[in-house]
Amino acid sequence: MQRRRVAVIIGMLLVATTLVSCVGKKVYPVPPPPVPPLDAPRQFIIFFHRQCDFADESELTKLTPEAKLVLDEAAVSIKSGGYAAKLVGHTDTIGTEQANQKLGEKRAEAAKAYLVSPHGVPATDLTTESKGEGDTLVNTGDNVCETQNNRVKIDLRISG
Repeated sequence: MQRRRVAVIIGMLLVATTLVSCVGKKVYPVPPPPVPPLDAPRQFIIFFHRQCDFADESELTKLTPEAKLVLDEAAVSIKSGGYAAKLVGHTDTIGTEQANQKLGEKRAEAAKAYLVSPHGVPATDLTTESKGEGDTLVNTGDNVCETQNNRVKIDLRISG
């Protein structure tokens, strides 16, 4: 009991000493945590269905209903936030590197076309490129059908 009283008294003295040492001095509150910048990049990813057997090229670049929903959301963000977008096409490892490079470009262009019409995103705010099979999401061997690698990544950045 005696120890508890001593501990309480010491605690009170520490508080009193701190208060006395602050008299006449400006006390600044602890600043709040930083707010994330408004220009923090946003990213969207759309996926393309791929049949693992031979498919018509138009089927390989056809936007799925799910991809269109994601692009609808990206279009709203681009137009309302003053963003520009970089669209990067990707493929799985089926086919030659050259063919996959072209397929990635066509996928990025298909996504761009959808953002421009029907959404009215200015084409000048959109750039496209292809990584082909060079930057897979899921690492596989050669000639492996992996649907997660068949995608377009859309990175938003402040326009201007």
